[in-house]
Amino acid sequence: MDEVLLEQSRVLIEKAKRILIIAHDPLDDHASSMLGLKLFLRKTEKDPKLVLAQSIDRKLSFLPGTKRIKKKILEKAAVISIDTSKKKASSLSYHREKNNLDIIVTSKEEPFSEEDITIKTNSTKYDLIIVLGCQSIEDLGSLYEESPEVFFNTPVINIDNQVGNDYFGEVNLVDIKVSSLSEITFELINYFNKNLIDKKIATCILCGIIAQTKSFQIPNTSPKTFSIASTLIEREADREAIIQNLYAKKKLSLLKLWGRALARIKKDNEFVWTILSKEDFEKSGAEKEELEEVLEELGDQLSDFSILLILAELEIKKITGLIKAGKGINLEKLIKSFSGSIYKRYGIFSIESKNLLDTEKEVVAKIKELQE
Repeated sequence: MDEVLLEQSRVLIEKAKRILIIAHDPLDDHASSMLGLKLFLRKTEKDPKLVLAQSIDRKLSFLPGTKRIKKKILEKAAVISIDTSKKKASSLSYHREKNNLDIIVTSKEEPFSEEDITIKTNSTKYDLIIVLGCQSIEDLGSLYEESPEVFFNTPVINIDNQVGNDYFGEVNLVDIKVSSLSEITFELINYFNKNLIDKKIATCILCGIIAQTKSFQIPNTSPKTFSIASTLIEREADREAIIQNLYAKKKLSLLKLWGRALARIKKDNEFVWTILSKEDFEKSGAEKEELEEVLEELGDQLSDFSILLILAELEIKKITGLIKAGKGINLEKLIKSFSGSIYKRYGIFSIESKNLLDTEKEVVAKIKELQE
């Protein structure tokens, strides 16, 4: 990473007190980067806040600070002000009764009157925004749409490793050669003050790298990736805890469901698909939330696909589809043809249907047609 950009980032961080760290996709890499960055900034006496549009995977719950990630940028509060220039407050208490909250302020002199009280709303203002893993500011979706005023006149540091990045920040830490955002985050905090990288920070950053590189197995894992990982382990990153939580703690129900999906794999050239019935979930004891993990497991095992599709009967008369796209496939265009959306960089859609097999024929035929 260009040291000029790192220095520009350091200057912006130095000037700021309240810092918003925000991302849209709850990828393990993004979430781990956010958590490590927050821990680091707190050690520099900053006041960082984490905002992520969607919930992170429960397997990351071992990392410090996961419960403090918010889903909204603005937290507006009612501020009740009392003029005490003429009457001194002697006590403050409150009382709840059904749908009312009574705030009781007493005075040693005459009671406070309506003229002494004003009520206003107050919302948090930020000195700096750090955006992770977004090609454009609009990629933040509802987070940006619901609070556009937060981004006006507030400097932005843009951290990303995607080819199509719009370079929308005042400083753009964009490196398409790295395998993970966590590597860029490490470069930033290491440049800022490497002596502040402790065990907790190192564990968060290494977790992101291991998760994104599938434990250093993907093709764009570079010597630099291994070098950073080595440095983090020297800083006492808990590699055993990372491996245990990312890979070893797989529920038996997930393994059973994955086995059922694998047994029904079908293939047409590089288009791969499978189906899961309501009975599959019941017999494996799996929850519908485990479907996403099945997609990830299949994606890891089947490296030669252009499109990977799972159709699952999660509810009565409703079929849910998950699509993972390989290189050269426009996932956004593909998922729009099913009126779906993109979540964690895979597509998700639903179809009202009474029959899983009929839905399979229709969806597979449509995808093949779109590929022609």
